[in-house]
Amino acid sequence: MTAAAGAGIATLIVTNPLWVVKTRLQTQHMNIGFSKASLKPYRGTFDALARITREEGLRGLYSGLAPSMAGICHVAIQFPLYEAAKVSSCSISLTVLRW
Repeated sequence: MTAAAGAGIATLIVTNPLWVVKTRLQTQHMNIGFSKASLKPYRGTFDALARITREEGLRGLYSGLAPSMAGICHVAIQFPLYEAAKVSSCSISLTVLRW
């Protein structure tokens, strides 16, 4: 369970900048201002990545990381419940087969 949560956090840390860039590229023509520099449209993925890093720093690339990490806690709930349901299901199946 800890390994799954760790893997989820590592994945978020690596992919969050790409999600930020994707979101900025998709919304750049919707008149939603993220920063002063957003008046000039991004030319592509690498341009957006470079400009966000240059103009907003790492904080800009990792905006929205905290809410994403809150989603990792479902692993701590879902995995034990799945295991308990699996064990319960197996014991019921074995009981039915013995009759």
